[in-house]
Amino acid sequence: MKRKKAVTFVEEAGKVSGVKVEPVILEGHPADRIMKFAEQEDMDLIVMGTLGRTGLNRFLLGSIAENVVRHSKTPVMVVKGEAENEN
Repeated sequence: MKRKKAVTFVEEAGKVSGVKVEPVILEGHPADRIMKFAEQEDMDLIVMGTLGRTGLNRFLLGSIAENVVRHSKTPVMVVKGEAENEN
C-alpha cells in the first residue's frame, strides 16, 4: 500500500529532523482535498513532493502539485523527488 509507505516515510523523516508529524489520509480528489484541508486547519504552508514528469506522462497522470500551486489560497512549496523505476 503506497499510502502507508508514504506516511511512514514522512513520519520517520520528521522524527530525524525533530519535526512533529500528524499523519492524515484524505479521500477524494487529491488537489481539492489538500486545499480544503489546508484551509480548514488554517495551515501556513502546504509542502508537496513531485516527480517532475514531463510530456506524455504528465498529460496522462495529471499534476496534483501543479493544480494545488495554481489554485491554493495557502502558500505551496514543491519539492522535487526521484521517480522509482516504473518498469
